[in-house]
Amino acid sequence: MEAEKLELSERIERRLEMIHAHTKHGKTVRSVIEEFNVSPGTYYYWYPRYVEMGIFGLFDSKRGPKTPHNKTSDNVASRVVETADYHPELDAPEISEVLECSSGHKPSVSTIQRILRSNGMNRPKGRRSKKTTEKKRTTIQAYKKVLKK
Repeated sequence: MEAEKLELSERIERRLEMIHAHTKHGKTVRSVIEEFNVSPGTYYYWYPRYVEMGIFGLFDSKRGPKTPHNKTSDNVASRVVETADYHPELDAPEISEVLECSSGHKPSVSTIQRILRSNGMNRPKGRRSKKTTEKKRTTIQAYKKVLKK
């Protein structure tokens, strides 16, 4: 681990020396490129980053997006949790149906299960009583009726 830190700091120091050779010591970009044995693209990659962010711009940064493209938005997750809190008798497929009726956006059943699991709201699997099944059916039908009006 220490070798990695040492290597990283040496690379940053080398980048800083390269930029200072041009800006502080007045060397041409061509002579700096030849002296440090780097391509012009490398120099022109690091120089604007240094100008914009200072020494922190010389650190290696992670490429790519900062958040995954398929992350469920917080808005959808909060609506799933609210629906599950308000209707504790519904499980993931029914919650999906209710959300589709109320908002038009239907997250997949597996997404709803993952959100419920991450919030500690797992729904037990197994047989349901007729009373619970009837309550679920009336809840979903009520949402559909409200939206048709």
